Amino acid sequence: MKKLLTIVGARPQFIKASAVSRVLASEYGGRVEELVLHTGQHHDASLSAVFFEELGLAEPRFRLTLSSDAPVPRMGEMLCGIEQVLGSYRFDAVLVYGDTDSTLAGALAAAKSRVPLIHVEAGLRSYDRTQPEEQNRVVVDHLSQVLNCPTEESVRNLQREGVGGRIIRTGDIMLDNALHFLPIARQRKEEWWRALGIKDGPFVLATVHRACNTDSPDRLADIMRSLLTLSETVPVVLPLHPRTRKAIENVTENSLQHRFAHCSAIRLLPPVSYLELLLLLDRCSVVVTDSGGVQKEAYFLRRPSVVLRDATEWVDNVRQGVSSLADAVPGVIVSQVRRFLDHAPSEGSYQPLYGNGHAAEELLSALDL
Repeated sequence: MKKLLTIVGARPQFIKASAVSRVLASEYGGRVEELVLHTGQHHDASLSAVFFEELGLAEPRFRLTLSSDAPVPRMGEMLCGIEQVLGSYRFDAVLVYGDTDSTLAGALAAAKSRVPLIHVEAGLRSYDRTQPEEQNRVVVDHLSQVLNCPTEESVRNLQREGVGGRIIRTGDIMLDNALHFLPIARQRKEEWWRALGIKDGPFVLATVHRACNTDSPDRLADIMRSLLTLSETVPVVLPLHPRTRKAIENVTENSLQHRFAHCSAIRLLPPVSYLELLLLLDRCSVVVTDSGGVQKEAYFLRRPSVVLRDATEWVDNVRQGVSSLADAVPGVIVSQVRRFLDHAPSEGSYQPLYGNGHAAEELLSALDL
């Protein structure tokens, strides 16, 4: 039996891993043993444990405890912990997802331990090397032996760069989960939805968590002003990442803090689970986000998005006209949201760019396990 080490550490990775784990359990049970390592990057229960429970994931076999929140010391701790696990077992491959620090730590540890590396969501590029996620994904791609690409654009990116690994076009693993879990969300979370008390009609769903926005008080203040302006004509729902909640408290303009916290048309929520997020996406009108994953999920559910960055790795969404880059410029954010509210993209704007919802099967079949 082959032994596979799956490394996760952040919310998007728990979700992605669930798709592969489902197929491994149902179709490869006698051939592959999957052991999951949780790096501890997201240790808050609202960002970690609840997702394992909700997605039906088994408890990780290995769980690291990190003592630092600073990027470099935390990376060192993750590297040492992963290397120790790789030295204790004989693994046939290491599987990493996306572009987080956990992804990079897993890739570096696998390379140093000479264990073949499989990267899911390979080939994405925003071409903004100042972003930690871009730095991570480029390094991981060039260390990987197998690169699983969600789109044709991601395949072309890797071909242009001349990566040495095997490139496979699988489709997007997140589409697998959106199709699988949306009916479950509609069934299980209806009571939660009613308790929110959101009135029927259009509303804007916003998510803000990236360091480029939360670590800059000026950028965050501009985003807050934009949401306040929008709330004058349409309700805004904002699940607050712990980093964002703390950053809002550090905005120096006290009057802005007060107006934002007490605006009745802006609904501030605690972190939401994956099923809750799917339901919000399913019922909103426009998404305002700096999250790469939420951009895709909006696309899957036919919701236009306004991106709080000046570049995105999901360039196809922009080309299709269903996503626009607004950075943190209040006038642009507000005008783009209102444009989508007034003229929603047609159904034909959402082309099948991300496969057919069977990326996990394609991935595992290509590995010839």
